[in-house]
Amino acid sequence: MLHREVVLARGPEVTSVSSAIVKKVLGPDLYVTFAYPCLILMLVLLSIPTGRTARGAAFSEQSPLQTTAVTAATKAGASMDAAQSLVRAIAITVTERAKLTPPDGAAGDQFGLSVSLSGNRALVGARLTDDNGTDSGSAYVFVFNGTSWSEEAKLLPSDGVAGDFFGTTVSLSGNRALVGAPFKAGTGMHSGAAYIFVFDGTSWTQEVKLNASDSGNVDNFGDSVSLAGNQALISVPFNGNGAAYYFVLSGGTWSQQAKLLPTAAPVSLKQCHSLGVAPCWAAEALLLQTPRISSPTMAQVGARKPG
Repeated sequence: MLHREVVLARGPEVTSVSSAIVKKVLGPDLYVTFAYPCLILMLVLLSIPTGRTARGAAFSEQSPLQTTAVTAATKAGASMDAAQSLVRAIAITVTERAKLTPPDGAAGDQFGLSVSLSGNRALVGARLTDDNGTDSGSAYVFVFNGTSWSEEAKLLPSDGVAGDFFGTTVSLSGNRALVGAPFKAGTGMHSGAAYIFVFDGTSWTQEVKLNASDSGNVDNFGDSVSLAGNQALISVPFNGNGAAYYFVLSGGTWSQQAKLLPTAAPVSLKQCHSLGVAPCWAAEALLLQTPRISSPTMAQVGARKPG
């Protein structure tokens, strides 16, 4: 519910030093696969201030973690100047811009259980509100006008009833919002459902209710959701070994295009990387087996074992 700003800066010297560190630790085979994720993680960790703003901090005021990074850089063959650049090039500012609260909020609503941000709008789930019955759930849209945040709409499903847990998961993309209700009764008890709402420039209205083509009892369709333009990805963690359903909007209609299933890991990370979607097996594990984890790209999800 907090709006945060993070600015990371790095130059050619920083890139070369960081690459040297990662190569030294991982070796040549794993460097290509993990170099950039490791670099990003290291930059973020090193930029955490210790009781002061990290921006412009003197090199003599390093944190223990920053000192460790410099030591690792020099051991990897970097000059001291280049090692110092690795620390100094990180500029970070973290400030709270707003605290978002619903005007009709009540204790136990679980407002903030799920959140999504797109442009100048924020979508916040509150799965235990009681608008359509006890624990029926809701989701709130907030908009930033350039100065402050305010509530724009409260989203409710057209067929909401007690115990739906609507708002357990949310995803916002442009003028559309996707909200999961994994305990919705449909083709079976707790089979689940997901709803897409659209903003027409004036108000938010429900566009469609999505269900899996083969949903059943306690599937919990909608346990995790992701929306990107005219594409939606929705998980069903208890359908067999778990699955995800891919929907596409075409000609004004949303329709299911595929059911994605988990696959075994490839023989090696090197083989997986050769597909151009490394690490494909890890991406599938995140999406299909871990609830409420942001989904990878469609290409990563669709990756399959070579051969």
